[in-house]
Amino acid sequence: MSINASKPSRHTNPNKIPENKIKSKKESKPNIFKTNERIIRTKQKFERNKKIRQINEQYIQNMSNKKLLNEEISFLANGLKFVPTPQTSKKGILKKTNNARL
Repeated sequence: MSINASKPSRHTNPNKIPENKIKSKKESKPNIFKTNERIIRTKQKFERNKKIRQINEQYIQNMSNKKLLNEEISFLANGLKFVPTPQTSKKGILKKTNNARL
């Protein structure tokens, strides 16, 4: 009977996972369902934004050579009576006044 066989070695960690049981990211199989779902959601979002842009472009006449961004078109589609509300939170006002002092 060997004494060394019953005692764990100082150099080995009993909590360490053996090398053959560790899966690298390359070896693990990708979840195809999640990947396909992400692609479908991206396509749906693109189509939705495309439709919104087409609807908004009906009311806008761009006189410049510059192509407008989606955000600019949606902003202009709100019309001349649209006024963005100013920031009224106390923190926002304090930040603005502190930055103005500097």
